[in-house]
Amino acid sequence: INGERFYTYKVDIYSVGIIFFELLVAAQLAATWQYDLELKQIKFPAPFSKYHPKE
Repeated sequence: INGERFYTYKVDIYSVGIIFFELLVAAQLAATWQYDLELKQIKFPAPFSKYHPKE
């Protein structure tokens, strides 16, 4: 308000670190969600089906 700074550049670096962390976690969660969707669809690779036929 009166021109004094109550924080330094360290606060900005901390904030950027938090944003990067959230981006990384979101990317990992998206990969996990895709993996879960593939598991629900039960898509086995061809070699697996060849050696392990349906029972």
